[in-house]
Amino acid sequence: MSMYPYYSIINESKYDKNTGFHSFRFSWSHDTYVAIEYYCTNPECKCKSVILHIDRVTPSGTTENIGYISLSIPDFKVEEIKAKHKAVYQSKLNKEFKQGIPEEWKPYILEHSNHVRELKSVRLPADSLQETKGSLLTTSALHSRSYEPMSMPSIDLEKTPTMGYVEVFGESVDQLVFTHGGNKILVDEQYCMKPSCDCRQGLLTFVQLEPGKPTSKFVVGYSTHKRSYSVVENYTTNKELEELVAAFETAYPAVRRTISNHYDDMKREGKRAMLEKQQSVTASSASLPGRNDPCSCGSSKKYKKCCGSVGV
Repeated sequence: MSMYPYYSIINESKYDKNTGFHSFRFSWSHDTYVAIEYYCTNPECKCKSVILHIDRVTPSGTTENIGYISLSIPDFKVEEIKAKHKAVYQSKLNKEFKQGIPEEWKPYILEHSNHVRELKSVRLPADSLQETKGSLLTTSALHSRSYEPMSMPSIDLEKTPTMGYVEVFGESVDQLVFTHGGNKILVDEQYCMKPSCDCRQGLLTFVQLEPGKPTSKFVVGYSTHKRSYSVVENYTTNKELEELVAAFETAYPAVRRTISNHYDDMKREGKRAMLEKQQSVTASSASLPGRNDPCSCGSSKKYKKCCGSVGV
């Protein structure tokens, strides 16, 4: 099947229910998620299915896929539920969608399915399918996914000393979310993992969660041991920045202790990553033969006169 997102099929860059986007939250998470409708565009194919890609909206405004659901049309029978990271999401997706999708999604999906079927009858041209655009989805490759388990990133502290807490410890951690002025605000945590650094702060990005359009407000360096913070980047007014930080501290009275604990967690992981790298280098060095040992290439010469000689 040639599967494309509905918004791409109709050449639309807006992200809402009319273009095949359904924003929602799981009962087990404070994050915003979107179900994105995908349809087969092959005119020769008679399938009657819709694939819903389930994506988490990241603090930077892009999406991260966690799996998909296949539904038959028009009865909306669940054909398959597949998680990208089975250990983390499979049971949760099964729990949420085994009995079906929300009723309010169905009229939109049925209308879009009929629309795609009409377009297929007149042979939908491949060049009419637009590239993925906008702040929510940044590349067309984002939706050309093979559903393989995600792996934890390898940590290179020389290239990337600062990493996200969720990125290192996984999606199961409780993220910091509060409400201000009727809007949900996510606070994304980043920390320096270099053991030699004693900055004693977390980099906190405040992101306003709007369905289909998360907006970064500002970034602050939040101290782990004293009641202070420094502004790193600001995309809003100073007044709103101060109000949001105050609302954040009201919602989480012990947040400085939380930030301090997370800082320690990340430093501990940084030490572990550095130790593993040192052990790897040591093991690599230990595997080399001595200068007077037989060369491992099988030449029967001494290592120093073969592969271990200068210039080899």
